[in-house]
Amino acid sequence: MVEENLFERVYPEIWVNEAEYFHREEHTSHRHEWVNGRMRHLPLGGLEHARICGRFRAEFGERLPDDWWIAGSTLRLKIEATGLRTYADAVLITPETRFVREGGDSDTVLNPTFLGEVSDEATEVYDRTLKFDHYRQIPSLRDYVRVCAGCVRVEHFARCADEWTMRVYTRRDQNFTLSFLDVELSLSRIYTDVSLPANEDFWCPIPEGLEQ
Repeated sequence: MVEENLFERVYPEIWVNEAEYFHREEHTSHRHEWVNGRMRHLPLGGLEHARICGRFRAEFGERLPDDWWIAGSTLRLKIEATGLRTYADAVLITPETRFVREGGDSDTVLNPTFLGEVSDEATEVYDRTLKFDHYRQIPSLRDYVRVCAGCVRVEHFARCADEWTMRVYTRRDQNFTLSFLDVELSLSRIYTDVSLPANEDFWCPIPEGLEQ
């Protein structure tokens, strides 16, 4: 069972103003998340997290048009409706993607159509609930995919008009298709060379307002 408050306990918030947040972003090697004066360090992830992230971005990226590409967690996001600055493990960049210059030389993405996260034990609940609450306030966002690093489990959140649906995939032989693009992604390729336990005991709260 996933501990609901593990993320807040492992990565506590501190109070800083926006200028101090950008200063830390530019002068430290850590990534930070900031909203309404509250900032926290974001986890770097371990070996399995890095391996799954790489497989996930490669599986997606090689199926895109030539002028589209997948950025990793070095590209900052701004959710304009809430003010959150954060980072995702996968961000789809297209010719229509808008950027804003914030904090010196850092470019920030404003209107992603696809976001992906690889969640470990500490970030599982946060990525699925509070962070997704911010993400779904991005008008351009069509798909959000959360890949579990602790077991074979992919959750695909898709926007249809003003509603979001969630589909769950737990077998390596399953594929799923994104709603805005005819791209089929394979769990077997995402989890290549990753040894993970079964997920019979998995539990995590379902975000409010979703249809399964």
